[in-house]
Amino acid sequence: MISIIDFQNIARTRLGDAQCLLEQGHLDGAFYLGGYAVEIALKTRLCKVENLAGFPKDKDEFKLYKQEGFINVSHKQEKWFSHDLENLKNLIQNAEQEKGMQSIDFEYDYSVDWGFVIEWKETKRY
Repeated sequence: MISIIDFQNIARTRLGDAQCLLEQGHLDGAFYLGGYAVEIALKTRLCKVENLAGFPKDKDEFKLYKQEGFINVSHKQEKWFSHDLENLKNLIQNAEQEKGMQSIDFEYDYSVDWGFVIEWKETKRY
C-alpha cells in the first residue's frame, strides 16, 4: 500500500515540479506533471472517503482489500487504477453519497475550471 501521507507528498512534489516548469515557460511539461498531481490528489481523497490508510499498490492488493471488505464491492479496479480524472472524480462523489457525506463541488470548493482539468490525459506527453 502507498500510504496517504506518501501519496500527499508525491502529489505536492509533482505540483512543485509543474510549477518550476511553468515558471520556465515549459507549458506542456507543466500541464503533464500537473495532471499527475491532480490524479494523485484525487486518489488520496478516494482513500480518505473509503477510510483506507493508503492506495493499493497493485491490482492484487486491490482484490485483497475488496475481499476483506475495505473497498466497496461495487467498485471496479480498473476505475481505481485509471488515469481518467473525470472517472476518479465520479468515484469520489459516488463514494461520498453512499456514505452520506457532503460531496465536494470541485469547481466551487477548489476554484478550478474542471472543464480544463479533465482535458489532461496521461497520453498527452508527446
